[in-house]
Parts: sequence; structure tokens; C-alpha cells
Amino acid sequence: MKVSVFNTIFLLSLIFSFISLTAQHNTSGEKPKIGLVLSGGGAKGIAHIGILKAMEQEGIRPDFITGTSMGSII
Repeated sequence: MKVSVFNTIFLLSLIFSFISLTAQHNTSGEKPKIGLVLSGGGAKGIAHIGILKAMEQEGIRPDFITGTSMGSII
């Protein structure tokens, strides 16, 4: 049983590694679309503001923003 589970995990890791190696890179020169997901967490959601400011300073502008709980309010 343990060998079967190990073999399954090993096979899946090989498959996913191969998939990631064969992924196409963006060679068209287009700007990639960026999505931002903000989580909940009550008062900890205030930390999202600092992240958004840092992203703005670096010139990173997300195309899509979604969130839950406090993340949706920010």
C-alpha cells in the first residue's frame, strides 16, 4: 500500500513537472494580465493597503481584483 501511494505521488509529480516545462512563454510582447486576490482576516486586512501601495510604486497594476471579507472591502 505504501509503495502504491509513493508511486502515485511520484508519477503525478513527474507529470506536473513535465507540464510546467512545456508551458508556452509569452513571446507576443503583450503585457500579461495580472489578477489580485485579497483574503479576509478582520483587522489584518489593513495589511492589504501596504501591499497595494508597494505594487503601485513598482508600477504593477492588476487587471482584476477580488477578495473575501475584509479583502473585498479594501
